[in-house]
Formats: sequence, structure tokens, C-alpha cells
Amino acid sequence: MLIEALIPLTIRVQEGEMTLDPGKAVDLPAESAKKLIQMAHGKVRAVPNWLTEWRAVCDLTYGITAEDHRIPAILDTMGQCDRAFAEGDYQAFLLAREGVKRVCQKGTVHG
Repeated sequence: MLIEALIPLTIRVQEGEMTLDPGKAVDLPAESAKKLIQMAHGKVRAVPNWLTEWRAVCDLTYGITAEDHRIPAILDTMGQCDRAFAEGDYQAFLLAREGVKRVCQKGTVHG
């Protein structure tokens, strides 16, 4: 699991000490990372896997063609995803992705 420190930190790991620098992602085993995030009280956060998140957006829009009446709304909500990504705002990205999902479901058998 990728994590990053928000302030310079030195942590203990099995191999010894590790220095975490702000803005530099470090890959730790998931359980160790979750424990560290919990113990660090806001000084460490998980780094989103943006590639996975964008793939989820692509999966939502797969098969929708340019002639589809939902295209303008889909492009608008995907633009919101893009702005959130550019700003590094993971929560805003997730909200925008839900918007893409809602728009894609409109006018379908399931929506």
C-alpha cells in the first residue's frame, strides 16, 4: 500500500528505521501501512492509486458512443474527475466518479 508523510517522519520497520519525506510515496505491506496511518494521527496518509481509479471511470463509460444523448453530461462529470485529479483531491475525484456513474445509468435498463 502506498503511503506518504505530510511532515518529515522517522518510523520503525522490521529492517530498522525508515525516514518518510513529505510528497514521496513509500510502499509498505497493507497491514503495516494501515496501522501506521492510524497511529500517526493525520501525519501519514494513503496515496491513491490513480490508474486504478481512472480505469474504474473507463469501465463506467465503456461502450457509450458519441451519438449517445448522455455524452455532454458524461464529459462534464469526467471533467470534474480530471480537475480533482489535477488538484490531487481524492475525495473530490470519488464524488465526481459517482457522478459519472449516475449519468451513465440514466436512460439504461438499470438506471
